[in-house]
Amino acid sequence: MSFAPETRSATDARLTEDIKASTRDEPVSARLRTDERVLARVTDGIYRQPGSAIRELVSNAYDADATRVVIKTDRPRFETLTIEDDGNGMTPDALAYLLHHIGGSAKRSPDGSGLGITDQDDPLRSPNGRRLIGKIGIGLFSVSQLTNRFHLVTKTQGDDSLTVASVVLRQYSDHSPSETDDEGKYEAGLVKIWREPALNPEAHGTTITLTDIRPQTRRTLRSNEVWAVVDADPSLNPEDSRAVEPPTFHIGRVKHDDPSSLEGDAEPYDNLPWSHDDDPEPAFAKLVNAVWKQIEGKSTNPRLSDIFDYYLRMVWQLSLSIPAPYVFGSPFELPIGDGMLPLRDPDGHQGRSPEL
Repeated sequence: MSFAPETRSATDARLTEDIKASTRDEPVSARLRTDERVLARVTDGIYRQPGSAIRELVSNAYDADATRVVIKTDRPRFETLTIEDDGNGMTPDALAYLLHHIGGSAKRSPDGSGLGITDQDDPLRSPNGRRLIGKIGIGLFSVSQLTNRFHLVTKTQGDDSLTVASVVLRQYSDHSPSETDDEGKYEAGLVKIWREPALNPEAHGTTITLTDIRPQTRRTLRSNEVWAVVDADPSLNPEDSRAVEPPTFHIGRVKHDDPSSLEGDAEPYDNLPWSHDDDPEPAFAKLVNAVWKQIEGKSTNPRLSDIFDYYLRMVWQLSLSIPAPYVFGSPFELPIGDGMLPLRDPDGHQGRSPEL
């Protein structure tokens, strides 16, 4: 499918109609185009850490009124990552707009309500009234630092079909300055899109599956640098002869000579603060309690890197940055007492202070 110079709305309309008429056997092939070249430079650097890209996908789900987001990994191998949400999903119109306007988000604009991604009367809110946290429209493509391939399945409530997109991304470093089309846009990737019958017309949401995870991303998620230091022979460094202890809690690791196998296959290969049969909420509560137990009785706060490997630190940091409720209630709602004392400053403003 080629794009002659047209107005954006006409190009989007063409792609929308092609998507609606597509099937698995006859998919639509299209180019991803960005509105501003600078955004490719941003996505080349702002999401270096895997957790940053995952956070953006969670934020997208929040803006789509999701009440549940499930992130699945094959830890500690990390060959694939899947992010599922039960949000509103995307119509073919919304998907066409997204693919043609990376960085030109319809959120916070009049276009949003027509595409079903913002409130009809307030472009700053989601269809169900949440205040939007996404801004510049590159959240989905933040995954370019994790992989250059991903698979997207999305569906809106009441639609008899779901929409599937298979995406191959390009980074800015893959381009030469002359690679622009007649409108001055440059190609950010290629996508094949098709529609399939839905088993449940009332279902809704989006699932994004990342494959071909970049080697550097896998090394980071596997905590390769951490384990390299733990495994190092202390006698090789005369300035520091101390043996380095592994993190207190970790997800295990793959074997150096065979990434398909795990270290300690014959016994528990990981050490987690929760049980493998725990549901997510009690599991995370145990993760929080594990940190508190490390703090109790110590004169200084332990380093998070001593308690967790990279993956568990990422989970901890994500919990602090995504729009999710506190495990044990908001600190701003703690009652005075039980370790909390009222504090009145000289100007008469009352606050709270931890008991020392």
